[in-house]
Amino acid sequence: MIRIDQAHDLRRLVQQAKDAAPPQASVRRLIALAGAKGGVGTTTLALNLALVLADRGHSAVLVDADSEGPGVAALCRLRERAVLADVLAARRTVAESLEPGPAGLLVLPGGAIRDRLAGEVPPDPQRLIQPLRTLGPAGGVGVVDSGNGAGRWAESFRRSADVVLIVTTPDSAAVLGAYAAVKRLTDGREHPQVKLVVNMAGTREASQATHARLARACRRFMGFSLDLLGHVPPDPAVPEAAEAQHPLVLAARHGPAARAIRRLAGKLHDESPAARPLHHADCDHPLWAEPLRQAPRAQPRQIVSSGLRQ
Repeated sequence: MIRIDQAHDLRRLVQQAKDAAPPQASVRRLIALAGAKGGVGTTTLALNLALVLADRGHSAVLVDADSEGPGVAALCRLRERAVLADVLAARRTVAESLEPGPAGLLVLPGGAIRDRLAGEVPPDPQRLIQPLRTLGPAGGVGVVDSGNGAGRWAESFRRSADVVLIVTTPDSAAVLGAYAAVKRLTDGREHPQVKLVVNMAGTREASQATHARLARACRRFMGFSLDLLGHVPPDPAVPEAAEAQHPLVLAARHGPAARAIRRLAGKLHDESPAARPLHHADCDHPLWAEPLRQAPRAQPRQIVSSGLRQ
């Protein structure tokens, strides 16, 4: 449970940081995560990938563009003073809307995007993308949680990215959703780089089997070669971290899921997957440094492979 004095200290520190100077970090590479369907862990992966990239010295910005999920702000105890909808509707600039998060990460919260844009002009993703790429003097990386929807503006975010990570699980329904997401993204001569991440895969073999099913279908029906970035195993620390509102790579940094996420970040930037883990000293406040209790190691689930329906 959060103590009242801790919550007061956190609000004071965040306000001091905002009053001192608006946070800035230009983005030279934009990575979008797209879920195959709801519940595959897109938001958790986006937040923790962004944190690992920030820990490796990048000026990292995380954008919550998921109109249906619980929101990044809820996973790391951020207030939603300004949200993505304010930027898309030209009510605020990107610089005015960024919130300082844990481990030096800057966050643009999502909020109830659809409700906040109701009755307004259609949102323009370029109101976010262009300022984000030229915001500050130093190059950095942007991570966009685009959710699992197939809406027009969600697709615009994905097509504006340099690389899109399709997040699926070995579940057959998720595999079908991942295939549909790849098809939408690669429909046209120009499209971003697309890679697959298999979440909650009990074994490496299970993730490879899931990738093989998707890759065969993509080659056969689209002539597209889908690469596997990697997989994240089941870990009981994941739901515990979400419930406690602690980012996973801070709360259970030695767990199997956190280690796998660091490997994914290393592959994205051609870095060694054995990058140093996040330490308590890297956190901006003790609230983010408080570790979760040690959870028992997850037992691998048995994955029943089925063919991709055509």
